[in-house]
Amino acid sequence: MFTRRLLRIATTGIESGSPMARAKRLLRTVKRDDYDEADNPFAVSLQYERPAGTGSIVLKTIKGIEYYRGRVWTVDDTGVRRARDVYGKTYSEAERKMRAAQKAQSNEISATTTVAAFMRGWLVRIKTENRIGTWRLYESTFRNHIEPSIGKVKFKALTAQNVRALLVKLSENGVKDRPRQNVRKILHGAYQAALRDGLIGRNPVATVASPKAESHEQRILTQDEAKKLLDAAQKTRWYPLIRLAIQSGMREGELFALTVADLHLDDKHPHLLVNATLTRAEEGALVRTEPKTKASRRRVDIDPDTAKVLRGIAQGLDAPEHVFTTPNGSIIRKDNFLRREFYPMLDAAKLPRVTFHSLRHIVNTLLLATGAASHLDLAARLGHTTPRMTLERYARVVPGAQAGIAIIAGDLLKTKGVKPGVTRPKRSIPRSKRA
Repeated sequence: MFTRRLLRIATTGIESGSPMARAKRLLRTVKRDDYDEADNPFAVSLQYERPAGTGSIVLKTIKGIEYYRGRVWTVDDTGVRRARDVYGKTYSEAERKMRAAQKAQSNEISATTTVAAFMRGWLVRIKTENRIGTWRLYESTFRNHIEPSIGKVKFKALTAQNVRALLVKLSENGVKDRPRQNVRKILHGAYQAALRDGLIGRNPVATVASPKAESHEQRILTQDEAKKLLDAAQKTRWYPLIRLAIQSGMREGELFALTVADLHLDDKHPHLLVNATLTRAEEGALVRTEPKTKASRRRVDIDPDTAKVLRGIAQGLDAPEHVFTTPNGSIIRKDNFLRREFYPMLDAAKLPRVTFHSLRHIVNTLLLATGAASHLDLAARLGHTTPRMTLERYARVVPGAQAGIAIIAGDLLKTKGVKPGVTRPKRSIPRSKRA
């Protein structure tokens, strides 16, 4: 009975008087709702394919009684998305009620709702839909820069002039370009979500230009300086970590999250598998999470000497244990490591206080400068999403790259037997071939 009922619904007009085109809409999912052969032999649910953002309509059949349930997502005053169900005897009735619900939701955000009230609810959505690091950045930017200045402004009354004035005020107070960019980005995201959900008619932040941040070249240690750092590291317990950071190009979170199970040192080609990164959870604890992007989950080959060093510290450790830990065996915290270990190493080697992250660029810069590796190879090794990221990162830091390109271009233009600046004489035409 269930099969016959399903076939009849799928192949015949569902509502009386409806066009055959409507009756033959593509079915996205077909499932049973609490199907019971004895008590409820006709409990069937068919969901129709609809354009994204227009809600869903499902045909419900319970004990031979058919009705249509429409579902749309609305947003309340605090920016929290909530499902609203409407019902109708026909598809058209359910669709009409859905449109009315979507149109009415624009009035659901009251005139007294403030920017702070809406954004608090919107940040709840950000927390559930994004990585914890993204939420932490958004929440701190809102708490430190947005809420104190325009938090009490009515959400629907905010203007582009208010946003520009906020960015100017932050600049006068010494807030740097990058945090000001984040303020504009986060405000735009909140208002764009309200616009997408039909709560407002336009996004006032859309016409505000993002502050331009001055690009600062990152200081990267030279080959000789890197050797000095390794010499200083050999006097500490952190030599394997520093060596691997320089050789592998891994991010610091990936290094600190490395476990013995990720090491494959006895293979013909020793390598590591990047399967996780360390992230600070909301309560402050460090946890292993998914890598930054899909490209970040990768294999990183290492040289035999580095494999030998890692093999020495991995002996006696179980598979789930971290390779690099503090002296008492706990997970490494970046701030503590930099202050207590890394900066003293740089000072001992009489080197500038570069960032730990910059270590991953040392070898890659040398490889590009010497032509030993292409940007495509390095993009895969570094875990960049696209080779374009690699090009943009290293175009400014490869010393002498433009000079080398100029020499190669000049060589391509050379013509055998002709000196630069001398034109080739025209060949004379024999008398026999003249007209």
